[in-house]
Amino acid sequence: MSLIRDMRELHPAVIPVASEWLRRCASRLYPVLIVETRRTWEVQEAYFARGRKSIEDVNELYVRAGLPPITSDDNLRVITKAQAPRSYHFFGLAIDFVPFVDGKPDWIYDESNPKDFHDDIAKEATNLGFEWGGDWRTFKDLPHIQFTGGWTIDDAVDWSMRHAHEWRIPIPKR
Repeated sequence: MSLIRDMRELHPAVIPVASEWLRRCASRLYPVLIVETRRTWEVQEAYFARGRKSIEDVNELYVRAGLPPITSDDNLRVITKAQAPRSYHFFGLAIDFVPFVDGKPDWIYDESNPKDFHDDIAKEATNLGFEWGGDWRTFKDLPHIQFTGGWTIDDAVDWSMRHAHEWRIPIPKR
């Protein structure tokens, strides 16, 4: 299993939009590294356990999902509100990213700087129809964008369950 970073694993409707976003970022702003695209059930469950279960239970889920174990310090923080399959990652509609600055990934978001480069990168994404996790009122997810195609997560999960857990929901929503 493990992390899926391949753009070809995104929903087919998202691939051209994501490719254009990457092109714009590289030519106008900063190159962007895709950290994760589509997410398996097992990986989502492992992420959801972080900060909620014991380190032993979390690492058992991580190993089962093909992920490397985490430390006790890593397990102090909740990193997602979504249980499987209630994430747009499950449907190949979400991307986690990190910008490259001076040739290195820059994981630090400076909320005190109103022109932090993450904001510019996110603006390029929202101009193309993505939602940015940094715009959420609660549980901000700064290195996250998603292209919902008109689907609420409840409707996407319901459709998937009625179609043998198929993750390629029709885009746009009909």
